Amino acid sequence: MKASTEEPALRSLAWPLSDGIRGLLVVAALLLCLAAVVVLGKTLTPFYIAFVLVYLLNPAVTFIARQAPLGLPLGRLVGIVAVYVAFGMALWFLSLFVFPQLYHEFARLAQLLPRQFLQFEREALPGILVTWQSHLDAYNVPFNLEKSLHEGITSLFEAVNGQLGELAKRARDLIAGVFSAILLVVLVFMLTGFLLYDLPRFKAWLARLVPVSYRAATRALMADIDRGLAGAVRGQIGVCIVNGVLTTLGLMALGVKFAITLGVLAGFFSLIPVFGTLFSSVPIVAVALTNSLATGLLALVWILVIHLIEANFLNPNIIGHNAELHPALVVLALLIGEHYGGPVGLLIAVPIATVVRAILTYTVGKLLLGPPAEASEPLASATQPGPPEPGAVTPGPDLAPEAS
Repeated sequence: MKASTEEPALRSLAWPLSDGIRGLLVVAALLLCLAAVVVLGKTLTPFYIAFVLVYLLNPAVTFIARQAPLGLPLGRLVGIVAVYVAFGMALWFLSLFVFPQLYHEFARLAQLLPRQFLQFEREALPGILVTWQSHLDAYNVPFNLEKSLHEGITSLFEAVNGQLGELAKRARDLIAGVFSAILLVVLVFMLTGFLLYDLPRFKAWLARLVPVSYRAATRALMADIDRGLAGAVRGQIGVCIVNGVLTTLGLMALGVKFAITLGVLAGFFSLIPVFGTLFSSVPIVAVALTNSLATGLLALVWILVIHLIEANFLNPNIIGHNAELHPALVVLALLIGEHYGGPVGLLIAVPIATVVRAILTYTVGKLLLGPPAEASEPLASATQPGPPEPGAVTPGPDLAPEAS
């Protein structure tokens, strides 16, 4: 009885917050989170990776959790275990059949490249230098091509030898880095599992932070962002896998050396729009030309066929039209990402540009068409997303919508 009499008194002490004040508090909390991210920096790296994995794996976990083979839903815990088991089996397959072949190809490449380079330097390079130097001399260009190229190659070899020497000296740091990487992997998978399991509750909690009158508008904006990211992240990874597999199979059929290595390279560079195709095509054609001119041309034709399949079938059906950006915007995003983030910036530039496009499109539309329509009902998609997800923790009183 004492608890029941104290509860109304505690509720009377709660501050009544209007939608405007609540919105300002949400914005302040977001700014504080952003400041924490900037201050902590690399300390939050496991969380960044875990958030990406949660976004990638949640559709599969949710699909498995909603299956009911015996009339009872399997639940999110079973879905998480099933996804982790599938990932472990894929890793086991790669470690048996792909990684050893990659290692052998890298070892062969390390032995072959110096010989190929020396052969090129002795046989083909002198004729090329004479031809281009004659063109420069014909136009009275004061530039010694042979001397400049020799100095550049010498500097490159000195830099490589210096780095190898530093690597040998830092063997202890390398071993420590391996243990740190193992610890990071274990930590990331633990965080991913926890976040996947509590994701429905986390969504419900976020929904309550949004003022009631803006929940419908926020739901529409988040749905647009999710559609764009689903194409830019999940869809693009699917396209990269297909691209890498097709490239590997085609190069193996043509008898090109280092087919698996080149296929992995093509799949990885497919993550970078526009420039990734150029980065991967040049080494593929160059290695294929060492077989014969016909093999090089066939390899180039096969690359073009893969990109025709990607443009006309894979992109519309896997990525969809929601993540499409104008090529000029893609190039601008890549340039900005490379300038501020280097290689990592190239990878995340297009997903970030997709989010910015969705926010700007929605904001400009609302400014032109009027303020967001008021919604009298709570955010249904976050607090009540259709049937409750199996295995999800039922929100308690602290997550339920406030009584009017």
